[in-house]
Amino acid sequence: MFFDMFRSSQSQPTQLSRERLQQLVLNFLMQMAWLDGKPDEREIEALTKILVHVYHFDPATVRGKIDSYGPGQQRPGSVAALRELPMRERVQLLRDLWAVALVHGKAGEKEQALFYRGAKLLAIKDNAFLEKCIKVNSEH
Repeated sequence: MFFDMFRSSQSQPTQLSRERLQQLVLNFLMQMAWLDGKPDEREIEALTKILVHVYHFDPATVRGKIDSYGPGQQRPGSVAALRELPMRERVQLLRDLWAVALVHGKAGEKEQALFYRGAKLLAIKDNAFLEKCIKVNSEH
């Protein structure tokens, strides 16, 4: 599902600039990749693909943003601003978070915990959807 999160005026919360929205999404997804230490090339490749194709990041700058990222850069709770996005975009963001978790085929307890915490921060309460994602993990 490719949507225009950063190009459509309907998608942008009124108090967040496009740049701030991109930074929040970048930090949200990168938390998963950095959960078990610095990400490897497969995780970086998956992040790059998601950020370029789904969130319309400039391909030339994605690697620099990933290389300069530090897990402590994001203020606690700042991801909560993303709950102002339309529900379908929040669900897509959560799906992408899970895709990063599954880069190596199976997500561990830390990844599952971050996934559920992300769902809570994004105000996604559809337990059937969340359980379906976790079920995909157990089938790998």
